[in-house]
Amino acid sequence: MNTVSGYLARATGAFATRVTATGSTTAVISAAAPAGTAGSASVDPLGGATIAGSIITAIAFPAAPANSAGAKFTAPGVVYFVDRQPPRTTPNP
Repeated sequence: MNTVSGYLARATGAFATRVTATGSTTAVISAAAPAGTAGSASVDPLGGATIAGSIITAIAFPAAPANSAGAKFTAPGVVYFVDRQPPRTTPNP
């Protein structure tokens, strides 16, 4: 069964997404979230788990069936999307 969870507010810091089968605590997929990059006066920050102000979405994908006409994912996986970048640190142009 596919399930969707809501957003979870959490403190800034490294984390991983783990996907388990129903009723199990054994991860079938585990992937660390991107850390991100701190900004400076000359470079804007890149959103990530360790950068305050970031919003990240994780989407888990199953392995593709052998007869799939689509992309060939041989193993299940997690893809992260940065939905909101942290505030700029460089002067506006």
